[in-house]
Amino acid sequence: MKIALFTNYLGLFQFERSPLKEKIKLVVRAHNRFEKLEEMDKFCSINNIEILTQPPYDSPEYETFSKKILDLNLSHIISNQYSLIIRQNLLEKFPDRAINIHWSKLPKNRGPNPIQWSIIKNEFETGVTVHHLSDTIDQGPILYQETVLIEEHDTWVTLMVKLKEASNQIIESKLDEILINKLLPVTQQEQDATTNPRLNSDFPKIDFSNMTDRTIFNIIRAQIPPLAGAYLETENETIRFGKRLSMEEVEAVRSMVSEGDISSIKRIVL
Repeated sequence: MKIALFTNYLGLFQFERSPLKEKIKLVVRAHNRFEKLEEMDKFCSINNIEILTQPPYDSPEYETFSKKILDLNLSHIISNQYSLIIRQNLLEKFPDRAINIHWSKLPKNRGPNPIQWSIIKNEFETGVTVHHLSDTIDQGPILYQETVLIEEHDTWVTLMVKLKEASNQIIESKLDEILINKLLPVTQQEQDATTNPRLNSDFPKIDFSNMTDRTIFNIIRAQIPPLAGAYLETENETIRFGKRLSMEEVEAVRSMVSEGDISSIKRIVL
């Protein structure tokens, strides 16, 4: 078994204790991600792993990049925390031997920012799904899945810790079994599918006149630091929510907004 791992810093170091680490012969990172590149280089150097950067698909370098991968005669592709599409010209060379690890309970929350969206949408569970890669994002047959509960006190930060722990367990104790096709794939049920857009800095604007307290509660806890945070626009300034609020605090802030009590709002949200 010779594996190409398409990943970022977090996804790479999840394989530190995996029995599959010795079988990783290539790491591919995205051209648009710059987090801890030196650490990734060091990991690959210590473990004698080649490393490539995937260029933009429409760039002159993409063909050379693809050829380098195919020339290595790899047996499997694993995508873990990867931000770019792995194109069909590569996937077709790995029939049923290219998998993705996605942090949602597919077919729910396909696409980017699945942790935040599961909270924003007031869901009570999410999960980690291992599925076949296909030419459509997060739609390949499911090979393995674990459920992770979303509790009232969770923020995207605490939920990410839970999902990382579940993902670590799969990578360390289950992924080798998945790769040798011991588990039967299950087709995703399209009637249950949801797909989300990528969140941007404009999204988490709080509008008390058009949102319920529950909606506001969820948006705030899905956007706490180190993200920029949900925000409230007043006549004179923009106020960022720097922490999770309880439902009671959200209700209190609603009253303060109607009264124009900006100083009291700041005392609660900052």
